[in-house]
Amino acid sequence: MSLTFRAFEPTPVDFELHARLYSAHSPEDAIDAGHVQRTTDAHAAKFEYERVFAYLDGEPVASMHVSKPLWFDSPHMTYHTVSSDPSIWDTKWHEELWNLNEKRAMSKGRSMLLAFSSTLQPYDEAWLREHGYEQTQMNIHVACDLDAFSVADHAPLLDRLSSEGFEILALQELEDVGVDWRRPFYEMELELDQDIPVPEPLLPEPFEEFAERSKNPLRYPLDSLFVARQNGELVGVSMLYPSRVVPERMHTGLTGVRRPYRRKGLARAMKVRAMQWAKEHGKRTVFADNEQDNPMLQLNRSLGFAEFKREYSFQKVILREDLSQSDREPLS
Repeated sequence: MSLTFRAFEPTPVDFELHARLYSAHSPEDAIDAGHVQRTTDAHAAKFEYERVFAYLDGEPVASMHVSKPLWFDSPHMTYHTVSSDPSIWDTKWHEELWNLNEKRAMSKGRSMLLAFSSTLQPYDEAWLREHGYEQTQMNIHVACDLDAFSVADHAPLLDRLSSEGFEILALQELEDVGVDWRRPFYEMELELDQDIPVPEPLLPEPFEEFAERSKNPLRYPLDSLFVARQNGELVGVSMLYPSRVVPERMHTGLTGVRRPYRRKGLARAMKVRAMQWAKEHGKRTVFADNEQDNPMLQLNRSLGFAEFKREYSFQKVILREDLSQSDREPLS
């Protein structure tokens, strides 16, 4: 048996192949070809995507990715991952692919490597720990069965906040009445991002890119993105996105409240309103993840979310002598 490699091309065939391999590797976060095309179009040039398909005796078994980190303002760092078919996890080919992909990442000449794994991909985690990667963060992934969720349990909280002049609205409601919400929302999101526990500073999105993205319902579904408002001022947000391939699923994004308005129950109220919307629109499950010490994790658990996996962030410092010995073109 032998490995061969082929560079990813931005074609429908390769969008579909990457989606298939990624989804086999991470079925809990499955994607489709449309998602691959959208993210490739949006990010490939800016973040220097390099994807390679690995074949074992002519059959595709992995998509190997190297790029700048999409999320962090970290010019010293290279992100890499191997989305492999579970059929090779417990074989020498799995280790060989990670070894080769690390060489590709090291060839970028940056001083640190970034990778992720989870308890659902134990062979990835084992390789990273055995090859000098240090865990820098752990996120707990949880899910809520909406059949067991009742908004009536939270009616007193919603009534109290209403009496205090707070509104919980979907961004679509503001859009429909002509409210110019984009700039204040963008500035609030930048403010809230400062409190997200992450191993590296987040990379801020330019306003112009945000404004354009927010007009695309596939990337920014205004009817399931909720805000808290008092006297016309935005004070909090809770985001809910549809699953990329499973219509009955939703995934949470950022939930946060501006500091002067915290400890009033606004985060809970926005989440309740979002989950109510999801249930009314035929959704069955909502997924979320939080850093292990983030208070939002306890809030999610109190709303009925249960843990189903743990995700780890890993970093590895690359010494100068390692860089000089790395193969600049390990795959062809």
